[in-house]
Amino acid sequence: MGMAAADDTNGLRAAAWRQPLDPSGTSHSCRADELYRLRGDSIAKTRKRMTATAIPVKSLLRL
Repeated sequence: MGMAAADDTNGLRAAAWRQPLDPSGTSHSCRADELYRLRGDSIAKTRKRMTATAIPVKSLLRL
């Protein structure tokens, strides 16, 4: 019984560590998802720009 309770506590600690809460009670990952949704178009543009300027791996191997 005691071991099961200890394991449960460790599991809760691990879950809390994975999703830290801010004062309003929402996890940071949720807030990040919201920001990504709000700025989705600019992120898509940034991704396109990054892939357009990416150096091919073969040319890096030649250097």
